[in-house]
Amino acid sequence: MAERCWKTVGIEGDGSCPELAALAHCRNCPEYARAGRALLEREVSEEQRDQWTRAVCEPPPEQEAETFPVVVFRVGEEWLALNAHAVLRVVEAHPPHTVPGRTGGAFLGLVNVDGELLLNWCPARLLGLESQSQARRLLVAARDSERFVFSAEEVLGLRRVPRTALQNPPATLTRAPATFTTAIFELDGRNVALLDENRLFDSANRSLE
Repeated sequence: MAERCWKTVGIEGDGSCPELAALAHCRNCPEYARAGRALLEREVSEEQRDQWTRAVCEPPPEQEAETFPVVVFRVGEEWLALNAHAVLRVVEAHPPHTVPGRTGGAFLGLVNVDGELLLNWCPARLLGLESQSQARRLLVAARDSERFVFSAEEVLGLRRVPRTALQNPPATLTRAPATFTTAIFELDGRNVALLDENRLFDSANRSLE
């Protein structure tokens, strides 16, 4: 049968191939499979190698390089952000299971996230913020093999912040302690504190000691 017969007498052609009645679709035909293998196994020219190499080595688009991906959320009255690479997902909040002798202070207990029990912390208590609101979201974050779950009242989601918008935290910063804050930026009229995830995670671990 002629090469690329599916374009002439097959599903992309006039459908006159006598094998179609039994095969129902050209993808079930040995000729179609052979053509696919030949495409994948074909020799790659030097020009194609050069094109692929340039594509892999190209720097990220200018817009991507000039922005900083963060996940923005609210704890009490404060808007905070974590580097997007540290946040795995955001899920609906549900009451944690208390751990006798451990639950209290910043550590809230264990929460079930897709069948996995994870440690749940109150970021307001870790950061020394005031919050009487009910948590409605859980941020599942990670550092290497460690996983952390932080409660939040509201999550705006992923945002890309221009790097030029990042400012040093003011010396008078008190609500979100300066030791946890690496930068401040404005988003939709809100002042958002970008947190140092490693310091936050370390503080969470220390709360269990």
